[in-house]
Amino acid sequence: RLEARPTDNLVAYEFYLRGIDHLKYPHGPEENYRQAQRLLEQALTVDPEFALAYAKLSHAHRGLYFYGYDHTPERLALVKEAVDRALEIDRDLIEGQRQLGYYYYHGLLDYDRALAQFTAIAKVLPHDAELLQDISFSWRRQGRIRDALANQLAAFELNPTDAAFCVEIANTYAGLRMHEEALDYCERAIAMAPENHWGYLLKSIVLVAASGDLVAARQALEANPGKRANIDIWALYHVDRLAGDYRSALADLDAIGGDVLRFQNAYFPVDLLRGSIHQLDGDRDRAARAFAAALAHLETAVRDNPQDARIHSALGLAYAGLGRKEEAIAAGRKAVEIYPLSRDAMLAPDHLMRLAVVYAMVGETAPALETMRTILANPGVYTLHNFELEPRFAEVRRTAGYEALRREFGGRDVISR
Repeated sequence: RLEARPTDNLVAYEFYLRGIDHLKYPHGPEENYRQAQRLLEQALTVDPEFALAYAKLSHAHRGLYFYGYDHTPERLALVKEAVDRALEIDRDLIEGQRQLGYYYYHGLLDYDRALAQFTAIAKVLPHDAELLQDISFSWRRQGRIRDALANQLAAFELNPTDAAFCVEIANTYAGLRMHEEALDYCERAIAMAPENHWGYLLKSIVLVAASGDLVAARQALEANPGKRANIDIWALYHVDRLAGDYRSALADLDAIGGDVLRFQNAYFPVDLLRGSIHQLDGDRDRAARAFAAALAHLETAVRDNPQDARIHSALGLAYAGLGRKEEAIAAGRKAVEIYPLSRDAMLAPDHLMRLAVVYAMVGETAPALETMRTILANPGVYTLHNFELEPRFAEVRRTAGYEALRREFGGRDVISR
């Protein structure tokens, strides 16, 4: 393997190196993946037998698909086409085999098959830090959070200068509600790679969950020295909304590029977010217009992607904003049916949280409380602080049921599972 050359063409190799530089951090901005795709395709134009470039091209297509920038069957087909071509040229190519695992993981959400693929590769490379991470990601999705953490810490020992590893360890600690440890690894990530926005973003999320300190959370986001991606602006909006600073929240939305926020775990028309602010600020007319515009977009989107839980979650919020109670609850429940905790322990809590908000918005306090309890009883980033700060839970917080929830979960930072 050491003697093998991925290509004999230096021009192709230069395109390849420039392309993979845009794949350095997980869940990068959309343009990172599109630029990687363009450069890798140029490499393959120069050398059509460049197997490693095909494997990385599969990675670029996969990023566009999984992180919601182009979540279409056509993009998923490109993921598989590229990895198949890589393995057709070189069936023993480790990176090709790894990308096949990620096709199962990100493309099909088949974590059992992905885990089997990664484990098979690990028999050949037992001390490969990235493979340990790959295995841990599969375990984390399956709810084996502590097993995942042990693997990630072992991977970090093998590669202690990788900021992306630090971010993922912090994310796992946050899922266990071990906030001190999560913040420690956020700080390590920021120190190693101050240009990588994920350290700041996750630090902000953890600060809200750990203490409800919105001032510190906003300061963490503002410390990012680089250009803010849409997800960073969304985080600023979220903090400003929780703080009741609705003017700043609307200004945050004005800074977003495009009319829809697309992430791995969210699909939010900007009009939906505007509607939420106008509603909280008491401007019913503007809220109704914004929710109606969001609903028109979402009803079209869900027809094109009927199994996209993100869109159903957003639909639930839009219907709730317009007072369409039954449709709101049905859409919120549909998202949770598509993405239950048994399917994905990492993403399911987001859909449960939005369902709880829908219940609260339409005055269904009892199911809201039941959903909140499910969230707290399982691993995830949400804590009582998130419930305390969310203005749409105001009525729920006045109930005896919520006081019982506070007594049951108050002070519990670590969830064992």
